[in-house]
Amino acid sequence: INPLSQDDGILNNPYVIKIQPDDMARTVSLVKYIEQKRTDEKIVVLYDDRDTPQDILAYWKEYLPKVSTKWTIINYRKNASRLSNYLSDKENNFVINLINKKTQADNKAHAKALINTLSNKKCKITLFASYDWFDYVGNDYKVLQELNLHFFLTYYNDFTNVNFTNFANKYRTHFK
Repeated sequence: INPLSQDDGILNNPYVIKIQPDDMARTVSLVKYIEQKRTDEKIVVLYDDRDTPQDILAYWKEYLPKVSTKWTIINYRKNASRLSNYLSDKENNFVINLINKKTQADNKAHAKALINTLSNKKCKITLFASYDWFDYVGNDYKVLQELNLHFFLTYYNDFTNVNFTNFANKYRTHFK
């Protein structure tokens, strides 16, 4: 188990686990999820040209049109006031927040502003954001429930997933 290495020689070994997937691995997984589960929904990706890594944004721009016909990528910093115009009243909106500010205080302010904007729209929304957002709403989890918050859990092992169980079995056999 190697949580820190960036060495491709190590990471290409089938017996090496990288505990915390990097941003690109999470992005690839999320695009696959959209392709499998969300193709009929309006996809809205929010980024900030100051805070979102360019390789992540380029990946979204390249692959999102391949998995969905109803998508929009918005620079939230420049177009926050117009976000409501991009949301559909007739279908579910799958809103993906790629914005990760440099400080926790800035992230909290961004989360509160976006939650407020989305809550006021009064349409069907599934929000994909950081698990940290639970810390930003205090004890009012109802708003996150209404926005159907989704997030990555990188430490969860899904024993119902055949890919995971196959890997775990190979690992146990090899390392006894």
